[in-house]
Amino acid sequence: MGKRTSPERWENIERIYDSALKLDPQRREEFLREACAGDEALLKEVESLLACKGEADALFDSPAWKGVAELEPDKTPPPNLTGRTLSHYRIVEKIGEGGMGAVYRADDTRLKRPVALKLLPPDRVSDPERKRRFVKEARAASALNHAHIVTIHDIGQEEGVDFIVMEYLAGQTLDRVIPSKGMPLDKALDLGIQMADALTAAHSAGIVHPRFQAYKRDRERQWAGEDPRLRTGQARGGT
Repeated sequence: MGKRTSPERWENIERIYDSALKLDPQRREEFLREACAGDEALLKEVESLLACKGEADALFDSPAWKGVAELEPDKTPPPNLTGRTLSHYRIVEKIGEGGMGAVYRADDTRLKRPVALKLLPPDRVSDPERKRRFVKEARAASALNHAHIVTIHDIGQEEGVDFIVMEYLAGQTLDRVIPSKGMPLDKALDLGIQMADALTAAHSAGIVHPRFQAYKRDRERQWAGEDPRLRTGQARGGT
């Protein structure tokens, strides 16, 4: 289990984070280097907060029902790209879709191998700063080498579509694997340990999923006693 951040260190993280937000992106990197003064763990923590800002703010500033309501209005569904070719990746079939975009199985026509192609929604990368953070995070994630973390092969843009090329793993998603009446304890522990091991490896490299980053920030504030909403049980997001 990782070491809990002290209230004093969290206060320092918050101070640097808030100051960095007020700066232009061009000046931010130099400021962070100076403010963190060689503390690489501190630098990674602040950079991770900044990279997750959009997703974390959405969780902190809006009630859950509001976030759902904003997704409900009819929108033109993204086109199904099955049969098309992006760069040298021939799209075979759609295999999933979520808030971060649609995922397709595709053929890498150069290396003759199956890959998973995640197409990012335009609003995720339309802003230059968000695009820069996306590229930076993708590069960091591509350096991970772990049995339980999917390998990132490439990132690209073709015909106005931004995409991530990942290792294709055949199998079932957790919602298909977990029985309706629950999973036996030994199997649940086995899967949980694998996921925790992967998260530990990612966190050690300074990569934190937005949902975990938001939760962590919420909990750190509670431990530090800095958020009166948490002391009175009024904070959004639950336990």
